[in-house]
Amino acid sequence: YVYDQMRDYTKERIAAGRPLIEHNNVQVLLGEAALSLDTARAYMYQVAWENDQRELAGAPVNLYWSLGFYTYVKKVCWRLCEIASDIYGGISGSLDMPVEKFLRRVYSFMPTGGGTWSIQMMKCSREYDDSRFEEG
Repeated sequence: YVYDQMRDYTKERIAAGRPLIEHNNVQVLLGEAALSLDTARAYMYQVAWENDQRELAGAPVNLYWSLGFYTYVKKVCWRLCEIASDIYGGISGSLDMPVEKFLRRVYSFMPTGGGTWSIQMMKCSREYDDSRFEEG
């Protein structure tokens, strides 16, 4: 939804005599947003598969997959907010921006749920090391 909103805006908004979507820097931002979303989606499928395999094998829960996904999604959402702010430019701080609610939710969501991004990465590292020890 956020990507679609940004893409549609860049098709409609004219800057320097042509739609924003024709500007190389905007294409780079949209490409990064699309790749980030697809990467998060692929990671989500892997997390679901890994958790299913552990459950089917009767193995104890390992938080690496869920914690890692949660942390990664927060990071992707934050980057999407930065990209949206770049694309929307002058209206990025306005309540009229089409993705304003998304930005507000992400900005309020980031500091909650397990500490800062760095702390969550440390937790992921510990869980990853434990999961590798269990398998090896």
